[in-house]
Amino acid sequence: MTNECLCYQPSLVLNKCYTFAGNSITVLKQKLFIFISCFISILPAFSQRSSLNTLIKPIEDSASRGINNLERYLVSLPNGYLVEGTIYLDDAFKPGVLIRNDNSVQTTLLYRYNILRSEFHVLDGQDTGVLNSPESIKYLKLGIQTFIFAPYLENDKQSDGYFQVLTEGKYRLLIKHTLTFDRANPTCALLQFANEYDRLVPLKVYYVQQGVKPAEKIKNSLRNISKVINVSKDSLKEISLKNSLNIRKEEDLIRLFNHLNRN
Repeated sequence: MTNECLCYQPSLVLNKCYTFAGNSITVLKQKLFIFISCFISILPAFSQRSSLNTLIKPIEDSASRGINNLERYLVSLPNGYLVEGTIYLDDAFKPGVLIRNDNSVQTTLLYRYNILRSEFHVLDGQDTGVLNSPESIKYLKLGIQTFIFAPYLENDKQSDGYFQVLTEGKYRLLIKHTLTFDRANPTCALLQFANEYDRLVPLKVYYVQQGVKPAEKIKNSLRNISKVINVSKDSLKEISLKNSLNIRKEEDLIRLFNHLNRN
């Protein structure tokens, strides 16, 4: 792949080098470590075929929008510094069905979601880019997973981003995939109280979208869900008791919203 740079020394474990925001990260997948290996300026060649140049943009265009605080920290690390984890929802590119708002369908490309950058990377032959104009996307289906690009509220401010869809209907239950960062504590790690290395930890944050309104964050509690969707807590409690639901479990949270969408 043209966005993979071989800027590290070969290792006995499987290595893969990722480019993001103009920087290179290498994941040692067998032990799930990443380290900053270099600050590269070589970016992938990008196909300008007219049929795809409105769908995919070069990775360097994504890098131009700046980097977030976590990226800034990662690229500041010394060469060879180990960080446990991955920046992708799934390291492998997967075939997908992209349906746009005009109902046009694209089925020939491969996709993977970069959690750190909140963007989909696209593989077309040997060319890799970033999915362009996400606001024009109705659905992106990757196997059994479905993703949308939707508005949401964060600290009373409206933003837009990718979500995985769990339920459809009046109440659309969504997941926003994010990363948390755990600092290393080698001393405590020897006593199994903490991690030996800095660590990227994937996190699911649940949201609910009603119609075309911005999605709102919810917690796994009936009181919070009741407040967000304006359904009485007693009604939610009745549904939960009748169906033996533990909404701290994702599968039961899905069952709750499927029930709400049927009634």
